Amino acid sequence: MRQLYPSLVHIHCFDHVSNILNRIPEDILITLPHFCLLKALLHFSHYQYEHVEKYNEYIEAYFAHSPVNSKITDLERISLLMGSRILQAQMARFSGQPGKASAIQQDIENTFQDSSHSLTCWLIFGKAVDLFIADQIQQAIPHFQSALALAKEAEDGLCVISTLGWLLHALYHNGQVQQGIKLAETNILWLNKLNLLNLPNASSIHAALAILYLEDNQLQKAWHSYSYLLANINDFTDPREIIYNKFHTHFHLLTSTGRYQEARACLQQLEGFEHQFGQDINADFSIVLDTNTLSALLELRHGNSFPLLQIAQTQVANQEGRISSQPSGYCQFRHLYERMIIATGNLIMTSEICEEFSKVALESLNNGNISRAITCHLIPAKVLYTQNHVNQALQHFKLALAISAKHQFINLIIEDTVTIFPLLELALKQDIESAFCQNLLSTISVRQQFNDIEFEKERSVTRITEIEKTIVQEDNFHQYNQGMVDSLSPRELEVLGLINQGKRNKEIAAQLAISLSTVKRHLQNIYQKLQVSSRTEAIAILNHHQKT
Repeated sequence: MRQLYPSLVHIHCFDHVSNILNRIPEDILITLPHFCLLKALLHFSHYQYEHVEKYNEYIEAYFAHSPVNSKITDLERISLLMGSRILQAQMARFSGQPGKASAIQQDIENTFQDSSHSLTCWLIFGKAVDLFIADQIQQAIPHFQSALALAKEAEDGLCVISTLGWLLHALYHNGQVQQGIKLAETNILWLNKLNLLNLPNASSIHAALAILYLEDNQLQKAWHSYSYLLANINDFTDPREIIYNKFHTHFHLLTSTGRYQEARACLQQLEGFEHQFGQDINADFSIVLDTNTLSALLELRHGNSFPLLQIAQTQVANQEGRISSQPSGYCQFRHLYERMIIATGNLIMTSEICEEFSKVALESLNNGNISRAITCHLIPAKVLYTQNHVNQALQHFKLALAISAKHQFINLIIEDTVTIFPLLELALKQDIESAFCQNLLSTISVRQQFNDIEFEKERSVTRITEIEKTIVQEDNFHQYNQGMVDSLSPRELEVLGLINQGKRNKEIAAQLAISLSTVKRHLQNIYQKLQVSSRTEAIAILNHHQKT
């Protein structure tokens, strides 16, 4: 079994690993530290931290009682202990215990000082994440870059993807959008060459790349990245990654293309998902804004400021309680956004600009968070303009434009088209960043002409008959349909046929005697070959094919 362990991990067959491990009795498993670490990793991917702790304890107990074991080399012992401790640090980091995470991180560095070890990339990655959470974006980037280089050298796909996902977001916030796109595209080719894009955390790369494409106004590529993201989510994807990668990315894509009703529905689905998994996205350690705040910001675009005022008042009370109680390492990245929300609430109430916007903007610039610095000037510009304080609005808009022009932020400025369009026209008349403003106005015009039909595959379709009617109207669809269906393998046709009978994934797995993950892989292949993203669309194509 020990010989089986590295090959299974290297080819990333997580479903096979899980099936094998579930067949091993617990009393035997505790004598196999390699498999204990795998069990811990699998439970970590499901956010089942109590089980991760249990298997980590098995590993430490094994080596405490058997310090010298001829069957396990020194390098293997170091790898297992180091891997176990890294998982502990990750759990602490994402469970609101930054002090504990920092202590574990330091202990690992002191205990395992061999910089040439293959797991060193994870140590550097952890340090970079801590810097990101502390909003030290400029400092985090070189650490992410070092971790990425070491992970690629070790061909550690999990670390490459984890590091790349965070690094791309760091580059976005730092105003290096083009560099981020190039880095992502290059590394996706590298990962694909090694067949590593099926790893459970691969959705994080596509999520980050979608945001970068969106900022660069490459809308088609942004939506295509989101489609790849959906295809990469599987049974071993961490629920928190689904929350951030799937729902938050989708929300930003929808709001940026003016699909506000769908954006509201997306937030409702996100809330349902959070309740399903019992995850509290409002926890202090999360770097993302909660659904209530996102919903309030969306309402503000439509002139309803009441939800945001309520949230601002709540955050004032929360932050007053944190002054003395908050441990070191608190999520400064999110805290600065909350300060912006409070300042926005005060501005709406009093129509008087406060220094908080400038303070947060300056701190963000010093930390390398360029996107937030722009937002700190953009929000008061929009609020003041809606309150008819045009001159004050232009003063803040001028600052936002200056930073955006330097770093070529596009979507961040034009996302809220209704308010921004008249501000851009005013800025153009007063010769404020004229070339950049003209470019943004042209971009808005192009975006308004963007054809949503291209991305109807992404939308939820509720009636098969309606799809079939649309399909029949296409003169050339029959030949196209024939080729798509013929591209399916016999097993894929079998799976699709069972779906057409109303079978659920578990029922299909039982009937075909295959794992649930294998069923989902077949579904992903079917969706890709038929160029759809839902069962309903796939069944519609199958039914039309059978009729013709």
